[in-house]
Amino acid sequence: MPCHACGWNNPASYTECFNCHAVLDTSSSGKPDSVFDTFGKSNQAAAPLAHSEKKGAAPVSEPIAVYAGVWARIMATLVDLALVGAVMLFAVWLGTNILPTQGTSAVLGLAMILLLIVLLPAILDSYAGGSPGKRLLGIRVVNSAGEAPGLFRSFFRHGLKYTSHFILPWILRIIERALFGGHSTHNLVTGCFVVSRKAAPEVVRSAILADTGMRRFGMALRVVIGAVFAFVVLIIGSVIFSVWIHPSPPNPRADAVRDLTRSAKTITRLMESRWRASGAFASDIKALGLNGPPEGFSSVSLNEESGAIILVTTDPKLSGARLGFYPELKTKRKYVEIKKWRCGSPDLPKEDLPYSCNEDVKAFVR
Repeated sequence: MPCHACGWNNPASYTECFNCHAVLDTSSSGKPDSVFDTFGKSNQAAAPLAHSEKKGAAPVSEPIAVYAGVWARIMATLVDLALVGAVMLFAVWLGTNILPTQGTSAVLGLAMILLLIVLLPAILDSYAGGSPGKRLLGIRVVNSAGEAPGLFRSFFRHGLKYTSHFILPWILRIIERALFGGHSTHNLVTGCFVVSRKAAPEVVRSAILADTGMRRFGMALRVVIGAVFAFVVLIIGSVIFSVWIHPSPPNPRADAVRDLTRSAKTITRLMESRWRASGAFASDIKALGLNGPPEGFSSVSLNEESGAIILVTTDPKLSGARLGFYPELKTKRKYVEIKKWRCGSPDLPKEDLPYSCNEDVKAFVR
Protein backbone atom coordinates (compact mmCIF):
# COMPACT_ATOMS: atom_id res chain seq x y z
CA MET A 1 0.00 0.00 0.00
CA PRO A 2 1.66 3.29 -1.09
CA CYS A 3 1.66 6.21 1.32
CA HIS A 4 -0.33 9.19 0.05
CA ALA A 5 2.13 11.58 1.69
CA CYS A 6 5.59 10.34 0.65
CA GLY A 7 4.95 7.44 -1.74
CA TRP A 8 6.58 4.74 0.43
CA ASN A 9 5.25 1.27 -0.45
CA ASN A 10 4.04 -0.25 2.83
CA PRO A 11 2.74 -3.76 3.57
CA ALA A 12 -1.06 -4.04 3.40
CA SER A 13 -1.33 -4.67 7.17
CA TYR A 14 0.27 -1.32 8.13
CA THR A 15 -1.93 1.52 9.38
CA GLU A 16 0.95 4.04 9.51
CA CYS A 17 3.60 4.77 6.93
CA PHE A 18 6.94 3.23 7.86
CA ASN A 19 8.78 6.19 6.33
CA CYS A 20 6.87 9.31 7.44
CA HIS A 21 4.36 7.86 10.00
CA ALA A 22 1.42 9.36 8.14
CA VAL A 23 -1.92 7.58 8.61
CA LEU A 24 -2.62 5.17 5.74
CA ASP A 25 -6.01 4.94 4.07
CA THR A 26 -7.07 1.36 4.80
CA SER A 27 -10.71 1.88 3.83
CA SER A 28 -10.15 1.93 0.05
CA SER A 29 -10.15 -1.37 -1.81
CA GLY A 30 -8.52 -2.42 -5.03
CA LYS A 31 -5.50 -0.81 -6.56
CA PRO A 32 -4.67 2.50 -4.87
CA ASP A 33 -4.41 5.69 -6.88
CA SER A 34 -1.02 7.09 -7.77
CA VAL A 35 0.03 10.18 -5.88
CA PHE A 36 3.04 10.99 -8.02
CA ASP A 37 2.81 14.28 -9.85
CA THR A 38 4.30 14.14 -13.33
CA PHE A 39 5.68 17.39 -14.75
CA GLY A 40 3.58 19.46 -12.33
CA LYS A 41 0.27 17.63 -13.04
CA SER A 42 -1.11 14.64 -11.10
CA ASN A 43 -1.67 11.48 -13.07
CA GLN A 44 -4.80 10.82 -11.02
CA ALA A 45 -6.51 12.65 -8.23
CA ALA A 46 -5.34 11.36 -4.88
CA ALA A 47 -7.93 9.35 -3.03
CA PRO A 48 -9.46 10.96 0.10
CA LEU A 49 -7.37 10.20 3.13
CA ALA A 50 -8.86 8.63 6.22
CA HIS A 51 -7.95 10.87 9.17
CA SER A 52 -7.29 8.81 12.23
CA GLU A 53 -7.94 10.04 15.72
CA LYS A 54 -4.77 8.37 16.89
CA LYS A 55 -2.60 10.76 18.82
CA GLY A 56 0.86 11.52 17.52
CA ALA A 57 0.00 10.77 13.90
CA ALA A 58 1.81 13.09 11.52
CA PRO A 59 -0.42 15.29 9.34
CA VAL A 60 -0.69 14.16 5.75
CA SER A 61 1.21 16.49 3.37
CA GLU A 62 0.35 17.38 -0.19
CA PRO A 63 2.01 15.23 -2.90
CA ILE A 64 5.18 16.69 -4.41
CA ALA A 65 5.80 16.77 -8.17
CA VAL A 66 8.52 14.19 -8.80
CA TYR A 67 9.48 15.15 -12.33
CA ALA A 68 10.59 18.70 -13.03
CA GLY A 69 8.34 20.81 -15.23
CA VAL A 70 9.32 21.79 -18.77
CA TRP A 71 9.65 25.50 -17.98
CA ALA A 72 11.81 24.82 -14.94
CA ARG A 73 14.20 22.80 -17.14
CA ILE A 74 14.25 25.50 -19.82
CA MET A 75 14.97 28.26 -17.29
CA ALA A 76 17.72 26.19 -15.69
CA THR A 77 19.31 25.69 -19.11
CA LEU A 78 19.16 29.43 -19.85
CA VAL A 79 20.81 30.24 -16.51
CA ASP A 80 23.59 27.72 -17.20
CA LEU A 81 24.12 29.09 -20.72
CA ALA A 82 24.33 32.65 -19.38
CA LEU A 83 26.91 31.69 -16.75
CA VAL A 84 28.97 29.56 -19.14
CA GLY A 85 28.81 32.31 -21.78
CA ALA A 86 30.01 34.96 -19.31
CA VAL A 87 32.94 32.82 -18.16
CA MET A 88 33.85 31.97 -21.76
CA LEU A 89 33.82 35.65 -22.77
CA PHE A 90 36.21 36.42 -19.94
CA ALA A 91 38.45 33.50 -20.95
CA VAL A 92 38.46 34.65 -24.59
CA TRP A 93 39.29 38.20 -23.54
CA LEU A 94 42.11 36.83 -21.42
CA GLY A 95 43.37 34.78 -24.33
CA THR A 96 43.31 37.61 -26.85
CA ASN A 97 44.90 40.24 -24.60
CA ILE A 98 47.38 38.38 -22.41
CA LEU A 99 48.13 34.85 -23.59
CA PRO A 100 49.43 35.61 -27.14
CA THR A 101 52.65 36.83 -25.54
CA GLN A 102 53.02 33.64 -23.49
CA GLY A 103 53.62 31.16 -26.32
CA THR A 104 51.89 28.10 -27.77
CA SER A 105 51.57 26.21 -24.48
CA ALA A 106 49.48 29.01 -22.99
CA VAL A 107 47.13 28.95 -26.00
CA LEU A 108 46.70 25.18 -25.66
CA GLY A 109 46.02 25.68 -21.97
CA LEU A 110 43.32 28.22 -22.82
CA ALA A 111 41.73 25.75 -25.25
CA MET A 112 41.58 23.12 -22.49
CA ILE A 113 40.07 25.65 -20.09
CA LEU A 114 37.37 26.58 -22.64
CA LEU A 115 36.52 22.89 -23.12
CA LEU A 116 36.31 22.44 -19.35
CA ILE A 117 33.97 25.45 -19.07
CA VAL A 118 31.65 23.99 -21.72
CA LEU A 119 31.53 20.64 -19.89
CA LEU A 120 31.24 22.19 -16.42
CA PRO A 121 27.41 21.82 -16.10
CA ALA A 122 27.72 18.12 -16.94
CA ILE A 123 30.46 17.69 -14.34
CA LEU A 124 28.38 19.46 -11.70
CA ASP A 125 25.33 17.30 -12.54
CA SER A 126 27.44 14.24 -11.86
CA TYR A 127 29.47 15.26 -8.80
CA ALA A 128 27.90 18.36 -7.19
CA GLY A 129 24.20 17.59 -7.20
CA GLY A 130 23.42 19.81 -10.16
CA SER A 131 24.53 22.83 -12.17
CA PRO A 132 23.88 26.37 -10.86
CA GLY A 133 20.77 26.70 -13.02
CA LYS A 134 19.28 23.44 -11.73
CA ARG A 135 20.08 24.33 -8.13
CA LEU A 136 18.44 27.73 -8.58
CA LEU A 137 15.30 26.15 -10.03
CA GLY A 138 15.24 23.34 -7.45
CA ILE A 139 15.77 20.41 -9.81
CA ARG A 140 18.45 17.75 -10.37
CA VAL A 141 19.39 14.98 -12.81
CA VAL A 142 19.26 11.33 -11.73
CA ASN A 143 19.65 7.95 -13.41
CA SER A 144 17.10 5.13 -13.38
CA ALA A 145 18.22 4.20 -9.83
CA GLY A 146 17.45 7.71 -8.56
CA GLU A 147 21.15 8.56 -8.11
CA ALA A 148 23.39 11.15 -9.75
CA PRO A 149 24.48 10.00 -13.23
CA GLY A 150 28.05 8.96 -13.89
CA LEU A 151 30.46 11.34 -15.57
CA PHE A 152 30.39 9.63 -18.99
CA ARG A 153 26.58 9.43 -18.97
CA SER A 154 26.41 13.09 -17.94
CA PHE A 155 28.80 14.12 -20.75
CA PHE A 156 26.76 12.12 -23.27
CA ARG A 157 23.49 13.63 -22.06
CA HIS A 158 24.98 17.14 -22.10
CA GLY A 159 26.31 16.82 -25.65
CA LEU A 160 23.14 15.19 -27.02
CA LYS A 161 20.96 17.83 -25.36
CA TYR A 162 22.64 20.82 -26.96
CA THR A 163 23.37 19.30 -30.36
CA SER A 164 19.83 17.96 -30.89
CA HIS A 165 18.08 21.11 -29.67
CA PHE A 166 20.50 23.35 -31.56
CA ILE A 167 19.71 21.57 -34.84
CA LEU A 168 15.93 21.43 -34.26
CA PRO A 169 15.28 23.90 -31.42
CA TRP A 170 11.47 24.17 -31.17
CA ILE A 171 10.53 21.48 -33.67
CA LEU A 172 12.15 18.80 -31.51
CA ARG A 173 10.42 20.20 -28.43
CA ILE A 174 7.00 19.86 -30.13
CA ILE A 175 7.79 16.31 -31.27
CA GLU A 176 8.97 15.35 -27.77
CA ARG A 177 5.82 16.81 -26.24
CA ALA A 178 3.61 14.82 -28.61
CA LEU A 179 5.48 11.50 -28.27
CA PHE A 180 6.97 11.45 -24.78
CA GLY A 181 4.88 13.90 -22.74
CA GLY A 182 7.33 15.85 -20.58
CA HIS A 183 10.33 13.60 -21.21
CA SER A 184 13.13 14.74 -23.53
CA THR A 185 14.94 12.68 -26.15
CA HIS A 186 18.37 13.21 -24.60
CA ASN A 187 17.06 11.97 -21.25
CA LEU A 188 15.41 8.88 -22.76
CA VAL A 189 18.52 7.96 -24.75
CA THR A 190 20.86 8.35 -21.77
CA GLY A 191 18.48 6.86 -19.20
CA CYS A 192 18.28 10.05 -17.12
CA PHE A 193 15.42 11.84 -15.41
CA VAL A 194 15.14 15.47 -14.28
CA VAL A 195 13.37 15.51 -10.90
CA SER A 196 12.51 17.92 -8.11
CA ARG A 197 15.09 18.40 -5.35
CA LYS A 198 12.22 18.42 -2.83
CA ALA A 199 11.15 14.87 -3.66
CA ALA A 200 12.57 12.25 -1.29
CA PRO A 201 14.94 9.68 -2.85
CA GLU A 202 12.48 6.85 -2.10
CA VAL A 203 9.70 8.75 -3.88
CA VAL A 204 11.92 9.41 -6.88
CA ARG A 205 12.90 5.75 -7.17
CA SER A 206 9.27 4.64 -6.84
CA ALA A 207 8.15 7.09 -9.52
CA ILE A 208 10.88 5.96 -11.93
CA LEU A 209 10.09 2.28 -11.28
CA ALA A 210 6.41 3.01 -11.91
CA ASP A 211 7.26 4.73 -15.20
CA THR A 212 7.99 1.43 -16.96
CA GLY A 213 6.66 2.58 -20.33
CA MET A 214 9.11 5.45 -20.68
CA ARG A 215 12.01 3.36 -19.38
CA ARG A 216 11.31 0.64 -21.95
CA PHE A 217 10.85 3.22 -24.71
CA GLY A 218 14.14 4.84 -23.75
CA MET A 219 15.88 1.45 -23.87
CA ALA A 220 14.41 0.76 -27.32
CA LEU A 221 15.47 4.22 -28.49
CA ARG A 222 19.02 3.59 -27.26
CA VAL A 223 19.10 0.27 -29.12
CA VAL A 224 17.93 1.91 -32.37
CA ILE A 225 20.42 4.80 -32.10
CA GLY A 226 23.19 2.39 -31.16
CA ALA A 227 22.38 0.22 -34.19
CA VAL A 228 22.40 3.25 -36.52
CA PHE A 229 25.69 4.43 -35.03
CA ALA A 230 27.22 0.96 -35.39
CA PHE A 231 26.06 0.83 -39.02
CA VAL A 232 27.61 4.23 -39.81
CA VAL A 233 30.86 3.23 -38.08
CA LEU A 234 30.87 -0.05 -40.04
CA ILE A 235 30.44 1.77 -43.37
CA ILE A 236 33.14 4.34 -42.58
CA GLY A 237 35.46 1.65 -41.28
CA SER A 238 34.93 -0.45 -44.42
CA VAL A 239 35.80 2.49 -46.66
CA ILE A 240 38.93 3.31 -44.65
CA PHE A 241 39.96 -0.35 -44.59
CA SER A 242 39.46 -0.76 -48.34
CA VAL A 243 41.54 2.35 -49.04
CA TRP A 244 44.22 1.13 -46.65
CA ILE A 245 44.31 -2.36 -48.15
CA HIS A 246 44.09 -1.17 -51.76
CA PRO A 247 45.75 2.24 -51.88
CA SER A 248 45.87 4.15 -55.14
CA PRO A 249 49.14 3.57 -57.01
CA PRO A 250 51.54 6.51 -56.97
CA ASN A 251 51.12 8.89 -59.88
CA PRO A 252 54.00 11.37 -60.28
CA ARG A 253 52.16 13.34 -62.97
CA ALA A 254 49.12 13.87 -60.75
CA ASP A 255 51.41 14.92 -57.90
CA ALA A 256 53.12 17.41 -60.19
CA VAL A 257 49.77 18.91 -61.27
CA ARG A 258 48.71 19.17 -57.63
CA ASP A 259 51.86 21.17 -56.82
CA LEU A 260 51.39 23.43 -59.84
CA THR A 261 47.79 24.26 -58.91
CA ARG A 262 49.10 25.64 -55.62
CA SER A 263 51.61 27.78 -57.51
CA ALA A 264 48.85 29.03 -59.84
CA LYS A 265 46.83 30.40 -56.91
CA THR A 266 48.97 33.54 -57.09
CA ILE A 267 47.51 34.54 -60.43
CA THR A 268 43.93 33.37 -59.73
CA ARG A 269 43.81 35.46 -56.57
CA LEU A 270 45.08 38.55 -58.41
CA MET A 271 42.51 38.02 -61.15
CA GLU A 272 39.75 37.66 -58.56
CA SER A 273 40.84 40.86 -56.79
CA ARG A 274 40.75 42.76 -60.09
CA TRP A 275 37.23 41.45 -60.79
CA ARG A 276 36.02 42.64 -57.41
CA ALA A 277 37.58 46.07 -57.87
CA SER A 278 36.57 46.78 -61.46
CA GLY A 279 34.06 44.15 -62.55
CA ALA A 280 36.34 43.16 -65.45
CA PHE A 281 39.08 40.60 -66.08
CA ALA A 282 42.67 41.46 -66.98
CA SER A 283 43.95 40.96 -70.53
CA ASP A 284 47.58 40.23 -69.57
CA ILE A 285 49.66 39.55 -66.47
CA LYS A 286 51.14 43.05 -66.45
CA ALA A 287 47.67 44.38 -65.67
CA LEU A 288 47.79 42.15 -62.58
CA GLY A 289 51.14 43.59 -61.48
CA LEU A 290 53.21 40.55 -62.52
CA ASN A 291 56.36 40.64 -64.62
CA GLY A 292 56.35 36.94 -65.45
CA PRO A 293 54.45 33.65 -64.98
CA PRO A 294 54.28 31.90 -61.57
CA GLU A 295 56.88 29.31 -60.63
CA GLY A 296 56.58 26.10 -62.63
CA PHE A 297 55.11 27.72 -65.76
CA SER A 298 56.74 29.09 -68.90
CA SER A 299 53.94 31.31 -70.17
CA VAL A 300 50.52 32.66 -69.23
CA SER A 301 47.66 33.84 -71.41
CA LEU A 302 44.47 35.47 -70.14
CA ASN A 303 41.02 35.69 -71.72
CA GLU A 304 39.59 39.12 -70.98
CA GLU A 305 36.02 38.06 -71.78
CA SER A 306 35.68 34.76 -69.89
CA GLY A 307 38.42 35.25 -67.31
CA ALA A 308 40.06 31.96 -68.32
CA ILE A 309 43.76 31.49 -67.50
CA ILE A 310 45.96 29.19 -69.58
CA LEU A 311 49.39 28.25 -68.19
CA VAL A 312 52.07 26.16 -69.93
CA THR A 313 53.95 23.89 -67.53
CA THR A 314 57.73 23.44 -67.40
CA ASP A 315 57.81 20.17 -65.43
CA PRO A 316 59.50 17.43 -67.57
CA LYS A 317 57.00 14.84 -66.31
CA LEU A 318 54.16 16.81 -67.91
CA SER A 319 55.89 17.39 -71.27
CA GLY A 320 54.77 21.00 -71.62
CA ALA A 321 51.10 20.26 -70.92
CA ARG A 322 48.76 23.19 -70.37
CA LEU A 323 46.64 23.83 -67.29
CA GLY A 324 43.47 25.87 -67.59
CA PHE A 325 41.57 27.77 -64.94
CA TYR A 326 38.19 29.43 -65.46
CA PRO A 327 35.95 31.24 -62.96
CA GLU A 328 32.52 30.01 -61.94
CA LEU A 329 30.40 33.10 -61.36
CA LYS A 330 27.40 33.56 -59.08
CA THR A 331 25.00 36.46 -58.59
CA LYS A 332 24.68 37.71 -55.02
CA ARG A 333 22.09 40.45 -54.66
CA LYS A 334 23.18 43.10 -57.19
CA TYR A 335 26.74 41.85 -57.54
CA VAL A 336 28.35 39.07 -59.55
CA GLU A 337 31.07 37.25 -57.63
CA ILE A 338 33.53 34.46 -58.40
CA LYS A 339 32.25 31.37 -56.59
CA LYS A 340 35.29 29.18 -57.31
CA TRP A 341 37.96 28.46 -59.91
CA ARG A 342 37.56 25.37 -62.05
CA CYS A 343 40.79 23.63 -63.05
CA GLY A 344 41.72 21.08 -65.68
CA SER A 345 44.00 20.25 -68.60
CA PRO A 346 43.20 19.70 -72.28
CA ASP A 347 46.47 17.80 -72.77
CA LEU A 348 46.49 15.29 -69.89
CA PRO A 349 44.21 12.25 -69.42
CA LYS A 350 41.84 12.37 -66.46
CA GLU A 351 43.72 9.61 -64.60
CA ASP A 352 46.78 11.89 -64.49
CA LEU A 353 44.84 14.73 -62.89
CA PRO A 354 44.09 15.07 -59.15
CA TYR A 355 40.48 15.35 -58.01
CA SER A 356 40.90 19.09 -57.41
CA CYS A 357 41.91 19.71 -61.05
CA ASN A 358 40.03 17.31 -63.34
CA GLU A 359 37.42 19.60 -64.93
CA ASP A 360 36.80 19.68 -68.69
CA VAL A 361 38.38 22.99 -69.78
CA LYS A 362 38.67 22.36 -73.53
CA ALA A 363 36.03 24.99 -74.28
CA PHE A 364 38.17 27.64 -72.56
CA VAL A 365 41.62 26.53 -73.72
CA ARG A 366 42.23 26.96 -77.44
